[in-house]
Amino acid sequence: ESLTRVVGSLYGANTAGEVPPRHLPSNEAPRYPLQALAARAQGRTLVRAEIRPDGVVGQLLIKQSSGFQALDLAALETVRMWRFVPAQRHGMAVAMWMDVPIEYKLP
Repeated sequence: ESLTRVVGSLYGANTAGEVPPRHLPSNEAPRYPLQALAARAQGRTLVRAEIRPDGVVGQLLIKQSSGFQALDLAALETVRMWRFVPAQRHGMAVAMWMDVPIEYKLP
């Protein structure tokens, strides 16, 4: 196994020269919706997001619901506002879909 393949796998690249998108550390944490807090709702929403070559979010969908509409809608809005380091393929920024888990736990 080549050193390039080992190092690439450590950094999330695959053998096709792809590097997946990453969210920026400056992205705001998800806000807990007030109605969900009042209802003591908690859960995990899995958002499927298209990250465009400029790092902006394109299309979004709920891949797995938390079971609470307020949490799912808040998760969509959170990811919609985030910015990402775009995916790269052979050194070029490209659009790529990724799963973004958003966890809501009561304090």
